[in-house]
Amino acid sequence: MEELYSTGSRRLAARRIFDAALAAVEPAHAVRSAVREVDGQLLVAGQTIDRSKKIYGVAFGKAAFVMAQGLERALGSSLISGIAVGPEEASSEGAGKAQTDLSPKWRFLHGGHPLPDYASRHAGRAVIDFLRLMDATDAVIIFLISGGGSALMEWPIDPRISEDDTCDLYQLLLHSGAPIHEMNVVRRAFSSIKGGGLLRFASKAQKLGLIVSDTNTGDEAAVSSGPTFVPISPESSALEILRRYGWLDQLPPILREFAAAETVAEPRPQRPVHHQVLLDNGTALAAAAEEARRLGFRVELAPDICEQEIAAGCPLLVERFGSFSAREPICFLSGGEFGCRVHGKGIGGRNAETALRLVQLYAELDPRSRGLFTILCAGTDGIDGNSPAAGAIIDESSIDRADRAGLNAEEFLARSDSHTYFSKLTDVVMTGPTGTNVRDLRILLAVPSR
Repeated sequence: MEELYSTGSRRLAARRIFDAALAAVEPAHAVRSAVREVDGQLLVAGQTIDRSKKIYGVAFGKAAFVMAQGLERALGSSLISGIAVGPEEASSEGAGKAQTDLSPKWRFLHGGHPLPDYASRHAGRAVIDFLRLMDATDAVIIFLISGGGSALMEWPIDPRISEDDTCDLYQLLLHSGAPIHEMNVVRRAFSSIKGGGLLRFASKAQKLGLIVSDTNTGDEAAVSSGPTFVPISPESSALEILRRYGWLDQLPPILREFAAAETVAEPRPQRPVHHQVLLDNGTALAAAAEEARRLGFRVELAPDICEQEIAAGCPLLVERFGSFSAREPICFLSGGEFGCRVHGKGIGGRNAETALRLVQLYAELDPRSRGLFTILCAGTDGIDGNSPAAGAIIDESSIDRADRAGLNAEEFLARSDSHTYFSKLTDVVMTGPTGTNVRDLRILLAVPSR
């Protein structure tokens, strides 16, 4: 334990724990593991596929290119062709390498993220056309689904809804901090793809879905707004949600018209879709816990601190973390995604803002009660909001270093500029796009005071 008194050693331990979590949620390996051959039968996600059928792949989301790589390696010549839609930044190391390693069987498209753009609409149309062409009773379509697909591919419920209209809607939703299930109800009201919409274009084929989930357990239909899930009736309509948040008057007229009409095209699939979740936030937390124990920490989990508004979640973290006796090195783990409203035009995301709010909270404590701590807050996709970082890392020295640098946390929070704050302290966590996406991790480490 002696080495953990060093700030550098604790920071290294936090990063090792995070990296272990990332390694455990590598999508290509998970896809390959879901495809098996048993007694001459091909099994995908536990479902038998007739060898005489033609197999096609449709991948979308932040992990699309890596999942496509895994499917091609698993199926080999059995895969006829596929289409994959991922983010532009996936052309960098990691996901980009997966794209270049694939055969010409795949058509690759990029879409906008976090806001949809012309490329997103082009990708949505291309996926629809692909499904229509490949849909047949002798076909199997394997959907490879990961978070981020809501923005990456889109096709409106009516051609009068423009790209700018859709972008304005997403801008409003992203800056609101609203729960994901309410965002999805609103998105679905204006989309031909979301909420099971894709199923209308592939009613004949056998369909399977493999999911890298960025939602809560049991809520997999929310991943990428559930384009392959038959939606259930929501508690509130899109119109009710828009009115509740005061968004209705901020929408373009055409969107207000469709919200009032609630003209959602319900899918009528002739065959059910079998879905299997391959990876989720729990997978990452379990791997992080295992690595923390290997490094000598006692591990405590906080499954209930996951989706609070960020202003409420951060005090909960400090309170719960401080309640543990630091008689031995302790690692406190929290996952999920805090709701985080955007207040300004700064650079940052919910992970760096979580770290910044924690700096504020620890600054209010008596220095003698702070102890020796290190906290890493980062997204498993490697991208925190509109920043190039995954998040940020802090420790007991962060407060004094920020004071010496003349950094006022409140000013940075007021303009949603948390990444800039930590860039000045050289406390950002950089991974680059990881090619996976299973929400966030908050890793809190403490050792006994000397």
